[in-house]
Amino acid sequence: MEHIENNEEAMENLITPEASTSKPEQEVTQEIQDAAADNADSSSNSETVESVVNTHESGGESHEEDTVHVETVQSEDEHEEELPEFASMETEELLALGAKLLKDRPISELRPAFDGMKTVLDGRFDADSQKNFNQFVEEGGNPIDFRYSNPKKDSFRKLYGEYKEKRRSYYKELEGQLTKNLRTKLSLIEELKALIQKEESLSEAFEEFKSIQSRWKETGFVPKEQAEDIWKTYHFHLQNFYDFAQINRDLRDLDFKKNLESKEELCAKAEELINHSSIKEAIQTLNALHKEYKRIGPVEPLKRDDVWDRFAAASKAIHDKRNEWFKQQESVNSERIQAKREIVASMVSFPTQGLNSHAEWQKASIEMEELFTKFKALGRVNHKENDQVWEEAKNAYFSFQHLRNEYYKEIKAVFKENLEKKKALIDKAKELQDSDDWKGTSDKLKRIQADWKNTGQVGKKDSDRLWKEFRAVCNHFFDRMKAKNEESRHIFEANHSSKELIYNELKSVFDSETGLTREILEENMTKFRGIGSVPHDKKEVEEKFDKLISDSYTKLKIDRKEASRLQFESKVEMLSNSGDDKGLDRERFHLQKMKEEAKKELFQLENNIQFFRTGKKTNPMVLEVQKKIDFQKDKIKELDLKLRVLRNA
Repeated sequence: MEHIENNEEAMENLITPEASTSKPEQEVTQEIQDAAADNADSSSNSETVESVVNTHESGGESHEEDTVHVETVQSEDEHEEELPEFASMETEELLALGAKLLKDRPISELRPAFDGMKTVLDGRFDADSQKNFNQFVEEGGNPIDFRYSNPKKDSFRKLYGEYKEKRRSYYKELEGQLTKNLRTKLSLIEELKALIQKEESLSEAFEEFKSIQSRWKETGFVPKEQAEDIWKTYHFHLQNFYDFAQINRDLRDLDFKKNLESKEELCAKAEELINHSSIKEAIQTLNALHKEYKRIGPVEPLKRDDVWDRFAAASKAIHDKRNEWFKQQESVNSERIQAKREIVASMVSFPTQGLNSHAEWQKASIEMEELFTKFKALGRVNHKENDQVWEEAKNAYFSFQHLRNEYYKEIKAVFKENLEKKKALIDKAKELQDSDDWKGTSDKLKRIQADWKNTGQVGKKDSDRLWKEFRAVCNHFFDRMKAKNEESRHIFEANHSSKELIYNELKSVFDSETGLTREILEENMTKFRGIGSVPHDKKEVEEKFDKLISDSYTKLKIDRKEASRLQFESKVEMLSNSGDDKGLDRERFHLQKMKEEAKKELFQLENNIQFFRTGKKTNPMVLEVQKKIDFQKDKIKELDLKLRVLRNA
C-alpha cells in the first residue's frame, strides 16, 4: 500500500509539478477569492493566473481513492499565448472581438483576453488624450479647460463594464452553487449512513448504494473550508458500507471489469492527445479526461497500478510537450523584451538639446513617434519585465512631450506678436485691393508680401486661416490688374497699328521731292502724339517717328533750337495725354541731371577764364573759353524752358 501511494504521488509531480494538492472544492473556492480580488482592482495591468486544481473522487476501496489525482485547468498565461497580437489590431477590431467573445465564450475564460485588450486600448486612449492635450495647449488653450472625449473609449468602457458585471454574477452564482452542493453531499452521506441500518436484500442495497455514488459524482464542488472533511467523511462511510455489506463478489468483479474498460478507453484517448496539433486543446481535453478518470470506480487490484501507470504516462508526455512549448515561448519572449529594451534606450537617450525651431521640434516629434509606435507594435510580452519596460517607454515619451510643450509655451508670446503683425498687413492690403493705381499699388503689395514672409510663424490654427485671407486680398487686386492689362493690351495693339500707319504716311511724304511742309509735319506730330501708348515690346515705332521728325526738321531747314523745342513739346504732350506719369518723371529727372551737369561745366569754365583776365580779349584761347561759356548758358536756358513745359503738362 505504501509503495503504491508513493508511486502515484511521484507521478502527480511529473504531470503537474506546479499544482497544489488541495481538494477540488478548495480550488474552486480559491478561484472565487481570486476573482473577488480581481473585481476589487479592475485597473491592474499585470498578468494573472487562475488555476483550478481538480482532485480524484470515486467510490470503492482502492489505492486510487487514497491518493489525490491532481489535474490543472489551463492558466490564463497559457490562454494568453494563444490570443492574437492585440497591439497589431485596429481599435475597431478589438471592440468587435471583445463583443464577440462576450457573446460566444464562457465568462470564466475571458479574463486574459479582456486584460490584454484593456492594456493595449488604455495605452492608445492615453496617447490620444495626450496628443489632443498637446495640440490644445499648442493652439493657445488653457490646460485647465482641456476636456477629452473619445467615443471608442466610451464603447470599450461600456463593454468592459459588461464583462466585469457578468464575471461578478458568474462567481456569485458559483458561490451559491457551492453551498447548495455542500447540502446535497451532506444529505448523501446521511443516506449512505442510513443504508447500513436498512434490512433489505443485498441487491437492493447495492442498487441504492450505486445511486448514492452516481449522485455524489454528479454533484459539483463545495466550499473550501468543508472540502477536506466532507471528502474524508464520505470515504469513511463508503468503506463501512463495503465492509458491512460484503457485496457479492460476482457483482463486484463485474463492476471492476466495467470500470477497467472505461479507464482503458480514457487511456487510449489520452494517448491520442500526445500528437494533437494544438497543445492548448490537448491540455484542456486532458484535464477533462482526468476529471472523468477520477469519477470512475475502482478496478481489480492486480490491474489497478497498470492502468493508472498507462494513463499517467500519456499525461506526462502531453505535459512534457507543453513544457517544451513554454521554453520556446520563453526564448521568443526574451528576444521581444530585448527589442523593447533597445527601443526604450533610444527613447530615454533621445537628443532634445539644441532644438530651437518649430521645424526641428516637428522632425524630432516624428522620430519619437516612430520609436513609440515601433515599441507598441511589438505587443504585450509574457515576461516579468514587460510592465516595467512599458512604464519606462511611456515615461520617456511623456517626458519628451513635456519638453516639447515647454518650448511651445516659450514661443507662444512670439506667435501672438507675429499674429498681430500679420493682421496689420492684411488690413494694409485690404486698403489697397480696390485701387486703380496699378503700378504703385502693385509695388506696395509686393513690399507687403515681402514683409509677410519676414513676420515669422504663428500657431497652426491661425496660420492657414490668415494666409488664405491675405492671399485672397492680394489676388483680388492682381486679378483686377491682370484683367485691366488684358484690356490695355488690346488698346495698345490698336495704338501701335495707328502709329505705324501715321509713320508710313509721313515717311511717304518725306521721301517725295516737294510734298513735305511744316504744316504737314506738325499735323502728323499732333495726330501721332494724340494716340495713346503702345506695347513695351513695340516702342520702336516711336523711336522711328522721332528720328523721322528730326530728319524732317533738317530737310525743312528749321532752326535746331526751334525744332528741338517743338519736338520736346510734342513728346511731353504725348506722355501727358497717355497718362504716363512715370515717363514724365523720367524726362524731368533726365533734364534736371543735364542742367546740373551744365551748371558744373559753366562754373568750371568761368573759373578758368579768370586766369586770362589780364590778357587780350582777342586771345584765341579766351575766345574759345568764352564760346563754351555762352554755349552752356544757352543750354541751361533751353533746359529751363523744357522743365517749364514739363511743369505745365
